[in-house]
Amino acid sequence: MTDRLAAEGMGSPNENKTRERAPVTFKRALKPRICMPTGRGFTRRAFLGGHYEAQDVLLEIDDVDLIELEPGPGFEFREMLQRRLLYRDVSRKIAFLNPGLRKVRLMREYDLFVVRCQTYWDLLHINAVEGWKDYCKTSVLWLDELWAASIPEHKYWLPALKQFDHIFIGYRGTIGPLSATIGRS
Repeated sequence: MTDRLAAEGMGSPNENKTRERAPVTFKRALKPRICMPTGRGFTRRAFLGGHYEAQDVLLEIDDVDLIELEPGPGFEFREMLQRRLLYRDVSRKIAFLNPGLRKVRLMREYDLFVVRCQTYWDLLHINAVEGWKDYCKTSVLWLDELWAASIPEHKYWLPALKQFDHIFIGYRGTIGPLSATIGRS
């Protein structure tokens, strides 16, 4: 995280130049107010560059704890198996299992928990973060790729979306069908 700069006399260009203005100072909070997990250390795909840039921008403009998730032993196999079983999960619990990442336990409170996912596969990674619902006042999921036509195929993992207070979807046409499926307006 970079330190913020102090700026003095910021105002609109139309303000009277002779009027004195109090200096505006940007400071780092003692405790970050946003918690955001990231898989940037193990999901190195070129198409995710925009996601990592978005995380970096948020780091620059606000106080964020970027939680770097790390794969544990057997992560690739466990994640592949979990993805296969997810399509047949009548228990609707597999979407809440950790796919083999090292567990992270939150130990302090945050105002906001932000999860940024390209697809629903990335959503499985937050299962490695224990206690996020207890320590984060508000949760936001930003899910880029979910098409309305694919919602019936993903019926077994969609209950995982209900744990978030707010969900942002990348496609307008998905909003109505997804809202109806998870019972949200």
